Amino acid sequence: MTDKHLLPVALDLSKIRVLIIGGGRAATDKLKRLLRETTDIVIVSPELTDELLGLSGRYKLQVKKRAFELGDLKGAGLVVLTVSESGLNQRISELVLKKGLLLNNAAFPERGNINFCAYTKKDGITLAVSTSGQAPAVAARIRDYFAELLPDNTEELIHKIKELRTTIPAGKDREKLLRELSEEITTNLRD
Repeated sequence: MTDKHLLPVALDLSKIRVLIIGGGRAATDKLKRLLRETTDIVIVSPELTDELLGLSGRYKLQVKKRAFELGDLKGAGLVVLTVSESGLNQRISELVLKKGLLLNNAAFPERGNINFCAYTKKDGITLAVSTSGQAPAVAARIRDYFAELLPDNTEELIHKIKELRTTIPAGKDREKLLRELSEEITTNLRD
C-alpha cells in the first residue's frame, strides 16, 4: 500500500463490528487499541494470549477458540488480521477483500486496505499520524510531540467555536471569526 492511495478518515466504530483473526501478541496489541473505541469485537483463534483472554472476559467479548471459518466474516465491517503464516494470511486477506470489508493486516500491511494511525485524543481534538504501516514507532513519536504542543484551553476554544457555528449564520463574517478563534489554538504550535 502506498501513500498516494491512502485517505485519512475518522471511522465511527460504534456502528461497525470488528473481527480479530489471530490470538497472539499482535492481536492483543490491536485489541487494546480497539477497546478505546468499541466493545463490539469478535476474536477468532485456536490459541490466545493470557492477556487477550483476560481482556475478552473483562469486556465480555465474543471469543471463538478455533481456526477461522468463512462464516466468521458475517456481520463484520472491519477485520484485523494478525496471522503471521504467509499462505494462510494471503488466503484470508483475499476472502476479506473479496467481501468488500475493511482489512487491517498487521503481519502484511500491504495486503490490507487500511492502516491504523498512531492517534491521541486531547481536549476535543483527535490527532492522528501515519507512516502507512512502515514505521509505527516514528508515527507514535510525532503524534506525542504534536499532542504536547496543544494549548491547555483547546477544549474551551473548540466548544466556543462549535457554539458559534450553530448560532452565527454562515458567511464571511462567521468564517473570519472562526478563523481568528482557530488561530488561538495554532499559535501555540508555531511558538
